[in-house]
Amino acid sequence: MHLADCDYALSPLNRPPRVGDAAAGLLAFDGRDRVCIYGAGFGRQDAPLDDDEWEVWALNVIPPLDRSGRLRADLWWELHERKAQSADDMRWIAACPVPIMVPDDLMDASMLAVRYPIERVRAAVADGPFACTFSYQIAFALLHGFRHIGLYGVELAYGTPRERTVEWASVNWWMGFAEAKGVTFHLPAFSRMGTHRFLYGLEYDAELNDVRAYTDRMARGDAQEARLKKARASVGG
Repeated sequence: MHLADCDYALSPLNRPPRVGDAAAGLLAFDGRDRVCIYGAGFGRQDAPLDDDEWEVWALNVIPPLDRSGRLRADLWWELHERKAQSADDMRWIAACPVPIMVPDDLMDASMLAVRYPIERVRAAVADGPFACTFSYQIAFALLHGFRHIGLYGVELAYGTPRERTVEWASVNWWMGFAEAKGVTFHLPAFSRMGTHRFLYGLEYDAELNDVRAYTDRMARGDAQEARLKKARASVGG
C-alpha cells in the first residue's frame, strides 16, 4: 500500500517548524539541537522516534512510526523533480501533514511545500557534494545550528551500487565537515557511516577481517539481487 493511502495518526511529539517564507526556504525551528534523519535502511529501528528531545526528518515515502504506530515527523523531504514522481507520490506530497521540502517545480504541489534553499546553503555552509537527500539534510541541519545529528536507516554502505559509492562518499564528506565544526553524530551500533573500525596496516588482521566481512556481505547481496532479477525476468508470457 502506498503511503498516500495510509491513514496514520500523528504523534503528539511532532512539532513542525514554522514556515516564514516558503519560496526562500525559511523555517523557524523550536530550539531543539538534535535532529534525527530517518531512512529506509538498516538501523532505522534504533531511531529515537519516541524521544521528545529529537526533531525528526522523514523523506520520500518512508514513514517513521513511533512505538504506537503513529507518524513521527516534524519536517518531510522530497527533493526529486516532478518527472520522477508517480501519481501516488503526488497524492502523498499534497497530503503530507507537515512542511515538506521540495524542488522548484513542486512548490505548487502542496500547501505546505517549502523550497530547498540551495543557494543559501552553498553560500552559508559549504558547496560540498550533494549526491543524495541525506547530504542536503545534513547541510540544512548545519545551516540551522543543530549540534547533534542522528542517522538511522542511512546505511548506504549496504545499499545499491549508487548508494554505496557516490551517495556514501557524499554523506561521509558532509559528516567529516560537520564533525570538524563540533557536531556529534549518533548512529546505530553497527554503522559504517563516517567510520572505519580498525586501523589499516596497524591493526592488520582485525582490519582485514572486518573489511572482508563487509565485502562478502555486499557480494551476497549482489548475488541475491541478481537471482531475483533473473526470476522476475522469467515471469510472464
